[in-house]
Amino acid sequence: MNHSWNITVALPMTKERREILEAASPASTFTYVEPGKATEEDVKDADILIGLISPAICHAAKNCVWYQANAAGPDAYVKPGVFPKENVIVTSAVGAYGPAVGEHMLALTLAAQKNLGLYRDNQNNAIWRDEGRVGTLYNANVLVLGLGDIGGTYAKYCAAFGARVVGFRRHKSAILPEGVRMVCTMDELDLYLKDADVVAMCLPGSKETYHVIDERRLSLMKPTAVLVNCGRGNAVDCMALAAALRERRIFAAGLDVTEPEPLPVGHPLWSEKHCILTPHSAGWFHMDETVDRIVRIAAENLRHFERGETMKNVMTGARG
Repeated sequence: MNHSWNITVALPMTKERREILEAASPASTFTYVEPGKATEEDVKDADILIGLISPAICHAAKNCVWYQANAAGPDAYVKPGVFPKENVIVTSAVGAYGPAVGEHMLALTLAAQKNLGLYRDNQNNAIWRDEGRVGTLYNANVLVLGLGDIGGTYAKYCAAFGARVVGFRRHKSAILPEGVRMVCTMDELDLYLKDADVVAMCLPGSKETYHVIDERRLSLMKPTAVLVNCGRGNAVDCMALAAALRERRIFAAGLDVTEPEPLPVGHPLWSEKHCILTPHSAGWFHMDETVDRIVRIAAENLRHFERGETMKNVMTGARG
């Protein structure tokens, strides 16, 4: 049975993407708005919301029964009181960002290992100078903290370069993701840090992941190690990291996320020459494939929703 829903979509849409979504619910009425630009008027009659819609206006979505996020971790939308109705289903876009963020993590890793930040600084100042020792992923010990879609994709990329990859998650699993030699629990992290050449983080935000990398754990890492974070900024104590870089206790860092965001003027990481910073831009809508994947996830969930079936990526704390 085809239901007739009012659906507001806030994604970068093409004709092909619209056709995919609309084919999943032919009787529904679709309204398209620019990502992040939806108003209370745009959402007030919507039964379903899809894409980048500010949680600050969700209180106006009085008819909303399901929100399909554009993000892999839409934590803000499962908090009590965000939506007027109780038990609004919130589904994430897990599975959309593996290539985009995985490649960004790989780029940060190699840039940090190869001193590319220093060379860019030199270029800007017309300085022709060899910056010396570099690292490599070949035969490197790479620790991947968080083995979801993004971490698994990054692990596969590193293994293709010849790295020995150990993954970390909350619970051990007998199933090894492609490219991962061993899966450990986060409780075992200290045992592996001293030999790590790269520590790469794509952890979700939680009490358990707050300052996972702190002053103590930074002190366990070797001076040639590189730290990369594309998960949650508060998983790293950024002040402790700045000190470790300044004192050359680790080699370099590549961060797409920080604590806080945006990083305030005067924070020591801005002037740390061995740190490469990007402004939480690894995912977003910068890659066409990412948006295509979000649309496919939304269309699949829309078909499930139409049939009363179990949906993909239902967030913990959301019910349906």
